[in-house]
Amino acid sequence: MKIFSKSDIGKKRTINQDSFAHKVLSESMSWSIVCDGMGGLSAGELASGKAVKSISDFFKTHLSESSSKEDIKKYMFEAARLANEVIYKATKENPELGKMGTTLVMCIVKDDFAGVAYLGDSRAYLLTDESISQISVDHSVVQQMLESGEITPEQAKNHPQKNIITRALGIDPTISLDYKEVNIPPKGRMLLCTDGLTNYLDSLEILDILKRYSGESAAEKLIEESNNRGGKDNITVSIIET
Repeated sequence: MKIFSKSDIGKKRTINQDSFAHKVLSESMSWSIVCDGMGGLSAGELASGKAVKSISDFFKTHLSESSSKEDIKKYMFEAARLANEVIYKATKENPELGKMGTTLVMCIVKDDFAGVAYLGDSRAYLLTDESISQISVDHSVVQQMLESGEITPEQAKNHPQKNIITRALGIDPTISLDYKEVNIPPKGRMLLCTDGLTNYLDSLEILDILKRYSGESAAEKLIEESNNRGGKDNITVSIIET
């Protein structure tokens, strides 16, 4: 099992507010975390960094090859809860930062099983040689409008409220985390990414690139293509190869 993660500031931003961390525990187990911070000044960068560090520290302390599926789910919820407390407390103690928060998507893979937990519009995908499936569902205003039939998928691509999310870490004292379990087929890959990628590449375009590239080259190519198309946001990708 291998993980290849890369983050890029993009072509327009002066600060990279994305953060990530990953670890391969063994040939059959690994985890990865991707966050996209929000807030004025350096608050978004601070929020995503605090979230990644808090969750990483929790995983390093609690996760092991003996962890069951039930343990994995429990650990993800507890790690996210603690990260939310850290960011929310920092906001209260430093009011000059204003409200700060971060999206979160994280994945723990064990053998052919993956647990995925998320808040906001950073995404998780499952890929095979021939298919791609979006595992997460955006917590965003535009996603709500799509589900209600108010707008079409085509209208959603360039909607003016595209970047307004409805859930995040650090904004409120408590969080509502979504969790899904997936089975990974042989040679399947998990992709975690921020919206700096998905604002420019749809799922089939992502699949096309990952059919042609693997490893570090795959992460680099996804970011390169996003920048070629505008690069207005920070771009972070994490690819878990099983």
